[in-house]
Amino acid sequence: MDNKINKRNSSLKLGTKVTLCVGIVQIPIFIIAAILHIQTIRDDFLETVKWRSQTIAQSLQGRVADLSSYSPKMQRTLGLNVDCQVLLDHNKNNGFKHIGVIGSDGKVIAHTDSELIGTVEHKGIWKKVAVSFTTTANLGKKAYDTLFPVFSKTESLPVAYIDIGFSRKNVDDKIRNAIIYTVGFFFTFLLLSFILISWLLRRYVTHPIVELSKAAVLLAGGDKETGAVNSKLDEVSLLQDSFQYMSDAIKKQINELNKEIYDRKEAEHMLSKSEKNLRVTLDSIGDAVIATDTQGLITRMNPVAEELTGWCYKDAVGKPLDDVFIIVNALNDEKVESPVKKVLATGEIVGLANHTALIAKDGTKIQIADSGAPIQDDSGNVAGVVLVFRDVTEEYALQERLRQSEKMDAIGQLAGGVAHDFNNVLAGILGAAELLGNYTSKEEKALKLHKMIIESVDRAAGLTQKLLIFARKQTTVSTSIDVHKYIDEAVALLDSTIDKRIKIEVNLVASNSTVIGDPSQLQSAFLNLAINASHAMPTGGVISIKSSNVTLDKVYCETSNFDIAPGPYIDIEIRDTGKGIDKQDLPRIFEPFFTTKEQGEGTGLGLAAVFGTVQEHCGVINVYSEIGKGTSFHIYFPLSESEAETVENNPILIHGEGNILLIEDEPGMRLTADMILKDLGYNVILAENGKEGLKIFKEAPDRYDLILLDMIMPEMNGSDCFYEIKKIRPDMKVILSSGFTREEELKEMKNKGLTAFVSKPFRSTEISQAVHNALCGS
Repeated sequence: MDNKINKRNSSLKLGTKVTLCVGIVQIPIFIIAAILHIQTIRDDFLETVKWRSQTIAQSLQGRVADLSSYSPKMQRTLGLNVDCQVLLDHNKNNGFKHIGVIGSDGKVIAHTDSELIGTVEHKGIWKKVAVSFTTTANLGKKAYDTLFPVFSKTESLPVAYIDIGFSRKNVDDKIRNAIIYTVGFFFTFLLLSFILISWLLRRYVTHPIVELSKAAVLLAGGDKETGAVNSKLDEVSLLQDSFQYMSDAIKKQINELNKEIYDRKEAEHMLSKSEKNLRVTLDSIGDAVIATDTQGLITRMNPVAEELTGWCYKDAVGKPLDDVFIIVNALNDEKVESPVKKVLATGEIVGLANHTALIAKDGTKIQIADSGAPIQDDSGNVAGVVLVFRDVTEEYALQERLRQSEKMDAIGQLAGGVAHDFNNVLAGILGAAELLGNYTSKEEKALKLHKMIIESVDRAAGLTQKLLIFARKQTTVSTSIDVHKYIDEAVALLDSTIDKRIKIEVNLVASNSTVIGDPSQLQSAFLNLAINASHAMPTGGVISIKSSNVTLDKVYCETSNFDIAPGPYIDIEIRDTGKGIDKQDLPRIFEPFFTTKEQGEGTGLGLAAVFGTVQEHCGVINVYSEIGKGTSFHIYFPLSESEAETVENNPILIHGEGNILLIEDEPGMRLTADMILKDLGYNVILAENGKEGLKIFKEAPDRYDLILLDMIMPEMNGSDCFYEIKKIRPDMKVILSSGFTREEELKEMKNKGLTAFVSKPFRSTEISQAVHNALCGS
């Protein structure tokens, strides 16, 4: 039912619209026809009025013409008013309204309406009559007026005009009836047109359109089998054909759209999966990642980037990269331009220079290594930049330590090579000086010069020893000792040597002070640090020496520049109130020959020797300094559980007898050693190098009681010569003497039967004791 009502309403609406359109078109036609009909009625009536008016006017024309020579007043007096009234009374039933006479000047001379006498009537039409001198009829406000000119016999111009007026009632009735008839006919025609057009529209237009609408609704609902109905109207048939074409096109588009929707869903699924994989990948990698668009605005960050920059993704996205990724030169803190601009300009991968630091949001400075690469679309155009960077602070520190270690090793190799030759020279000088003392007179001046030579050699030997200690080439004595004892001995020496304006404060509170080490090296290290402290206070001050027990954990040991193990340590602090060390000089203070002292005030080997001693004893040394406030050194040595041993060092000259084969390549050293041994009572046979010494030994292996062997020689070195000697005579006693010998070589030779080792330059007392102990078996 609803469908039928809707269908009928659709027909009525369409029919009404069409009928209104037809009516609108017909209205002008009917109006024109009505106007023409009314004009015809008027024209016919005017002709009748003119004809009837002319008949009446003829009876009055003669009378007006005869009286035209009189004045208007006379004309009225002579009965023109009466004549007009009589004519009106005789013709009143025929629709006459009035009769009057108008002068040639337009003024009313006589009239049935006495109120008009003397006035000018018909102003509009009067001008027309005055010009044409013809009869004129006109529809006035109250009646149809007809003006007839009256001519006299003597004049050619009108002497007056007769005004005859007919009632408008008849003609107005006819006009009204014509209008009513026209309007009625129009609406009747319009109604019939509406009914006819509605029926035609319903049959040939509305019904097919409704059917097409239903088909469109079904098609919109997804019914792909919907087709259009047939219609006999060509236009509707065209519409149906168009609908059918549209239906087929829609079905095709629906199929294509379904396929596109499916493909898009698949693409979205793959994109979502790819996005998820990308997010998981970025979140999983250990490097920080920041992506930007072509404007340098941040579009993506992973958690590592958030952690390093201190910015969360929500706050950073959309911001310029330079606001989040702030990088500076780690050496001078000058701002470094991010690589994004260069990547966008060149489209190439760009890496940061070394020594680049990232300034995090909280101001933390992090050493980083990074690179920027372009993000390209399918067309190869740059769509953005991806920045990958990582924290290399620890790695950089390790590299710095490695470079420092390599530098120190290189200097150590140099020190070892120099020490060998230098010690040989010093040994010759020292031996000659000691021998010369036996022949020098007791004159005070000679004794003073002799003492000066000995002391100079000792100082030179001390410098060489410091080089070897720094290079960790010096052979050490490893025994359990009480560090406090050697600190006290060092303080006692300092009291008598440094400026009296400098106060030394000692506070040794460590409960355990036993370490494994070389007493002389440790004491020398304490002295060097204290003497350096005194040099930093030329006008006086305080040197504070303290000790305490600490435990170094695994984290500290792993991040330390020294190769140390976790455990208990003794912390020895040596602090001064001096002028301090410049920040730029701190990294170099342990380098050999580096010094900030004036020429002649220091060699630059004191702290280098301390550094070597600390390394040799598996310890740590740290320094902190402020300009104008002073410097503090902390030395950490691993503690020993065994009790400290007493080390005695009181050498005396011991004589003896026996045959000694001296193998030495340095002539000066060979001569002085020969003379010292002979003065001690030994028989000495000399050889210039290892090859010659081996040859001499082979000639009579049982002849010799002891062999004094140099380590570094041409043609055959000491170790090769030693092994060959041991092959010939395994029980042969051999003392090795050298200014520089590697610890591992010395240890291997001891395992093969080396009797003793004497370091050059040596005193007569040292070599006498070494030879005596070797021969006596102690």
